[in-house]
Amino acid sequence: MQKQHLSLALLITLPFVLATSVWAYSQNNSQNKLIFAEDFENGDLSKWGKTVDTQFKNKKFTPPGKEDCCQYSVQIATSPTNPSDRVAKFTLYRNDPDVSGSRRSELRLNAVARNSEYWYGFSTYLPADFSKDRSMEIISQWHSKPDKNLGENWRSPPLYLKSFNGHWQIARRWDSKRVTTKNTPEGKETIDLGAYQTGVWTNWVFHVKWSHQADGLVEVWKNGKLVLRKTGPNTYNDNIGPFQKIGIYKPDWKYRPHKSKITQRVVYYDNVRVGSDRASYKDVAP
Repeated sequence: MQKQHLSLALLITLPFVLATSVWAYSQNNSQNKLIFAEDFENGDLSKWGKTVDTQFKNKKFTPPGKEDCCQYSVQIATSPTNPSDRVAKFTLYRNDPDVSGSRRSELRLNAVARNSEYWYGFSTYLPADFSKDRSMEIISQWHSKPDKNLGENWRSPPLYLKSFNGHWQIARRWDSKRVTTKNTPEGKETIDLGAYQTGVWTNWVFHVKWSHQADGLVEVWKNGKLVLRKTGPNTYNDNIGPFQKIGIYKPDWKYRPHKSKITQRVVYYDNVRVGSDRASYKDVAP
C-alpha cells in the first residue's frame, strides 16, 4: 500500500513539476535572448555605462553612455501617465552648448558586429505641447562608425526614427562601396508613418538584419502593427555595425536655425530592450 500511495502521489505531482520546469526553462530561455533591458525603475542610468553585447566588445570606440550637455538633459522622472512608474526624460534647448559637434541629448549603446541581426523595442512619449516644427528631430537612431583609415568621415545614420512637421518618419541610407562619403550613398529614402500623437505612449519594435548587401532586412512595428518591411541593403560597408542612440538630436538648431520656430523639445522614453538574433517580437515589445 505504501508503494502504491507513493506512486499515486508521483502521478499527481509529476504534471505540476513538469509544467513548472517547462515554465522556468521558457522564462530563462526568453531572458537569455535579451541583451539589454532598461525600465529606469532603479533610478539611475548606470546600465548605459556598460558593454551591452558580450559577443562584441569594442572598448576603443563608442562606449555606451550619455551624450548630454547639462544636468537637466537626461533625467529619471515620473511617468507623465503613471505616478508610480519611472521613465527617462530628455530635454533639449535651442541654445544648449554642442555635444559631439551638435545639439543633442541622448543615451548611447555600443556598436554591434557587422552583418549581425538584432531586435530593438522601446516606448516614446511626446508631451501635449510637442508642437509641429518644419525642422526634424531624430528621436532614435542607429549610427555607424566611419572607417577613418580609409578616409571616411561621419555621415548620416543608416537608420533613424524622426518627428517632422507633426509626423513620424523613418529615414534609411545604404552603400555597398568600401568608402562612403557624406553625400554619396548608393541609396536613401524617407518613409512617412503618419501623424504622431501627443500625450500618449507610442510603442516601437525594430527588427534589423544589418547588411550592405541584398540579405539585409528592416521591419518596424508601431503600437503592435507592422508599418514597414524592407529587404535589401540597409547600412554602410563598414568594419563594424551601427550603435543605437535614444533621446533628442536636432541638428538644425546649429546648422540651419532659420528652419525651426521652437526653442525647446522634451521626449520621454521607457521599456528599452535589445534582443539577439535568437529573440522575437514578443521578447522586446513594450
